[in-house]
Amino acid sequence: TQAFARTAYPINSESCFLESTFPSGRTRELTDEDYTLSHGPFTKVHDFFGDKTLLLIDAPGHMPGHQMALAKTGESR
Repeated sequence: TQAFARTAYPINSESCFLESTFPSGRTRELTDEDYTLSHGPFTKVHDFFGDKTLLLIDAPGHMPGHQMALAKTGESR
């Protein structure tokens, strides 16, 4: 996503994205090696906390790097 969206505004006045979208030190892009699980039809899933309570799912479509999050909110959900 950063490769697609940067350099952003105000550094690049033509950009549709804000540079502040990618705060320094708080932005990390996942690599293929980070996606170690699958879930249903999704083959690239990252377990954010390592306990399967928050799954980040690679869902390209809107733009490169697009993701969905699936949160477990209870024992049966």
